Amino acid sequence: MINFDNPKVGTEFEEAFGKPASSLTLRQLWWLVKFGKHVRGRCRSNAALNNYLRRNFPHAKFEEVTKTNATGERYPGLEISINGVAEGGDNDSET
Repeated sequence: MINFDNPKVGTEFEEAFGKPASSLTLRQLWWLVKFGKHVRGRCRSNAALNNYLRRNFPHAKFEEVTKTNATGERYPGLEISINGVAEGGDNDSET
């Protein structure tokens, strides 16, 4: 069984992929791990990550946004949109 640090991550994974993480095939899981290692090795900052994503996913728009956590602390976040539909820019508090 997959044990994400935050149960919300498991729920979001299921919503994004249409199935629980525990039902991934070996090839799907291998690709996710390989991609994660690839990105981690090349993107040491938010700017580097944004540039990498823009270069490899030109059909999407990647925009830095300011997010606010539950205690009111503000921090940099990422909003991704495709055809005007965005994900990641909002949170439980004010963006």
